[in-house]
Order: sequence, then C-alpha cells, then structure tokens
Amino acid sequence: MADERRINQMLPNIVSNAVKFSPEAGARLGLPITKSFADLHGGSLNIASILGAGTVVTIVFPPERVIGAGGPAANSAEIAA
Repeated sequence: MADERRINQMLPNIVSNAVKFSPEAGARLGLPITKSFADLHGGSLNIASILGAGTVVTIVFPPERVIGAGGPAANSAEIAA
C-alpha cells in the first residue's frame, strides 16, 4: 500500500517547484524528491513543457497502489503550471 505521507508531499512539492522556479536557479529539489516518491510506489512522474506556454506534470500510480474505485482519473494526478 502507498505511504500516505509521501503521497501527500508530492503535489505540494510540484506546486512549490513551479512557484519557486527561476531560470537563474534552475529546478529545485521538489521534482527529484517527488519522482523518487513516485518510483517508490511503482509510479511515474512525467513532465511536458513548452517554452512560453507552460508545463504539465503528471504523476501516475499503478492500479494496485490506488485506494478506492474509479477509472483512469483515480490513479493519476495532473497539474498544469
């Protein structure tokens, strides 16, 4: 089963990284930590970015790691920044 504390840290890490990101400083630790947490749960972290248009970060978990019923939306979280 998933580690609830780590799952609850993933989305704030991504949002925090988006808010703090600056070209001079580069990416913060939020994304590498979030990717590690996703990996530990058998999931994946995907990032798609278009300069000047924005970034979409998607975290996907395998069905066996998701509590509750539902379709594809039940096992993924997506934030557009």
